[in-house]
Amino acid sequence: QMLASLLERLDAIPDGDGTLLDNSLVVWTSELGLHPHTHSKSNMGVVLAGSAGGYFSTGRFLNLAGAHYHDLLLTIAHAMGLTDVSSFGDDGTAVLDALLA
Repeated sequence: QMLASLLERLDAIPDGDGTLLDNSLVVWTSELGLHPHTHSKSNMGVVLAGSAGGYFSTGRFLNLAGAHYHDLLLTIAHAMGLTDVSSFGDDGTAVLDALLA
C-alpha cells in the first residue's frame, strides 16, 4: 500500500510534458534473491516504476532469467546519464536492452 501511495502521489504532480513519476524511477526490491540460506542476487523480484524520462518502457512484466542484478544497476546508471560507465561491480557488464523504451 505504501508503494502504491507513493506512485499515485508522484503520478499526480505535473512535471514538464508528463508527471513526476514519468520523469523519475522508483526501484522496489528485496536485497536478497529467492534463496533462503544465501545472499544470492539471482531470482530477485524487482519492480521499476516510472520511465526515467522515457528511458524505460513501462507497463510490462518481464522474466529476465540469467540477467545479473548488477546489470540492472548498470542499466539504471545509464538511465541517469552515466553512459560512460561500462560496468557495475564484477558482474554488471551489460545494459538490459529489454527494459529500454
